[in-house]
Amino acid sequence: MTAAKDLSHWRVETLRLTAFPTSTTLDISGIKWWEGVTSEQPESRNIQPRIGTLQEVGPIRGGLCNLSFEYRPPRLDWLFSPILKDKQELTDFPTFATFPDGLNLFEEILVPWLGQCPSANRIAFGVVLIQPVENRKAGYQLLGKYLPSVKLDADTSSDFSYQINRPRPSASGIANLRINRLSRWSVVRLSGMLVQLSVGAGQPTAQVFESKKGLDACRVELDINTSPEFEGALSQEKLASVVNELVALGVEIATKGDIL
Repeated sequence: MTAAKDLSHWRVETLRLTAFPTSTTLDISGIKWWEGVTSEQPESRNIQPRIGTLQEVGPIRGGLCNLSFEYRPPRLDWLFSPILKDKQELTDFPTFATFPDGLNLFEEILVPWLGQCPSANRIAFGVVLIQPVENRKAGYQLLGKYLPSVKLDADTSSDFSYQINRPRPSASGIANLRINRLSRWSVVRLSGMLVQLSVGAGQPTAQVFESKKGLDACRVELDINTSPEFEGALSQEKLASVVNELVALGVEIATKGDIL
């Protein structure tokens, strides 16, 4: 997962790995994956045997970021997110790493875990990236470079959001596997707001933060995922190569923008 140098302009708001196990009856009582991938104890562990859900959350790497794991059938999610204090005044957007550093963390912690991943018929790589800019106009000028098929007037544009999916056949060698390349682009301003960081389908955790100074940024949300139309399970020996492919496609979009 080698990242291009210009990817360092992007900072990571959240980074996610999602899998959809073929079985919806995992034995959650014996799952301790969070401890296994971090070599630490989670800050909290919430298990609900009756409905079959599990959530483990805690800071990692000396407080670099939070890592959350949640299993809530039919999906399981790993999520890296920034550590925020309630009612914290921010001087920058809440992020925890440059994109290349975030990818290195993802590779070190979660790629080895794929060897323990339950049999799955779908898998996804998701990331929300922020690129701070001087003002709104600069944000639209930057956004225009990533969206060559869209005509934007940087002087008069506002409240713009662009979402598109550009599927491709997988290069993994798995027959009939297609990959969705979903991206959502916008220019955002941070002043005072409520952040909600959710680990998949569960209840979100909410934290309030404020910024006395308005902050502007170009923002892209990427969801690179194997198509739900794929029939059968993704073979264990191919899983890591598929995830590497998903990550590479995310890197391509963050580098080149919205391309076919």
